[in-house]
Amino acid sequence: PVTDVTRVGAFVQDEIEFGDSGWTLIPALRVDYYQLDPRVDDLYREDNPNTEAVGLDDVALAPKFGVTRAIGDALTLFAQYAHGYRAPPPEDLNIGLDLPLLNIRAIPNPDLQPESSDGYELGLRWSGAPGSVAASVYYTDYEDFIESKVNLGQDPATGVTLFQSQNV
Repeated sequence: PVTDVTRVGAFVQDEIEFGDSGWTLIPALRVDYYQLDPRVDDLYREDNPNTEAVGLDDVALAPKFGVTRAIGDALTLFAQYAHGYRAPPPEDLNIGLDLPLLNIRAIPNPDLQPESSDGYELGLRWSGAPGSVAASVYYTDYEDFIESKVNLGQDPATGVTLFQSQNV
């Protein structure tokens, strides 16, 4: 369907140094507003006669927290936690695509949920006269990850191969 999408985000961050100790705390917060407003047109209604287009109106908070520790003049140890959010895009939530020539059909998923993540990072940074080098390790845990256009197999009634975006 014809869809209006409104996205608004704000991000604030601070750095708190503890004197000459070498420690710095970096708290941050991101606030996101996401609104998806579909308007069913004739083309969508013709291809999806039994499906209602769904909208989305969501606010998400995504905190982030980092800490650094200077070790001497050139070396810094750092760690970070960050929470992430991703709203389902309109083309995943309300897709309606039928390609009879290729015998495939993409169907909407009105139950698709936003995905979220919790990410962790640990690293070491060196800066000197000739340049700088950083090395880090990451781990991210996703919840309700949105996988676009998953092959659901053939519809037993029609033989058409179906695709639908899914939370995994």
